Amino acid sequence: MIKTKADLIQFLTADREALGKTGRPRLLGDEVWRFEIILRKHEYFEYQSGLINGICRRYYAYRHHRLGLKLGFDVPTRVFGPGLHIKHHGSLVVSENARVGRNCELHQGVHIGVDDERTVLIGNDCKIGPGAKLIDHVTLGNDVAVEANALVNHPFLHDHVTIGGTPATIIDHQWGAKVVTM
Repeated sequence: MIKTKADLIQFLTADREALGKTGRPRLLGDEVWRFEIILRKHEYFEYQSGLINGICRRYYAYRHHRLGLKLGFDVPTRVFGPGLHIKHHGSLVVSENARVGRNCELHQGVHIGVDDERTVLIGNDCKIGPGAKLIDHVTLGNDVAVEANALVNHPFLHDHVTIGGTPATIIDHQWGAKVVTM
């Protein structure tokens, strides 16, 4: 959660480093980085009170919604920890009930969670491959790689594993980031 300006700077710095960016977004071509900045500022202003902060909150909520539509992202605030790395634009749907740790890498076509009260919990340093679906009440440990087009519908509490398949099973007991890297 981003409650203070220091938290905002920490989250934006971690996101920038995860994306491999060195500074502000370019005018053209850095839409994902721009989306992450707007997402984090929207989250920051949700915790602020006052008239000016209320105006900023509505402004960033509007920008978050509009850029999300343009890029195909449905990513709510207060879900991802610092170090979010969205590889590129494309369909990306995340439930507001999901909770994801730090340094998560997402590819296009990923669907996390469902619209009811069930939560999806994902640990730190996870990579989720293209087209992967994490549905139902799912919990993933730390350092988990989810292969492309995997259907994860039950918990994997082990750390340092690669999972894949439909339904997903453990493929490798060593963290296999090479599996999902495009």
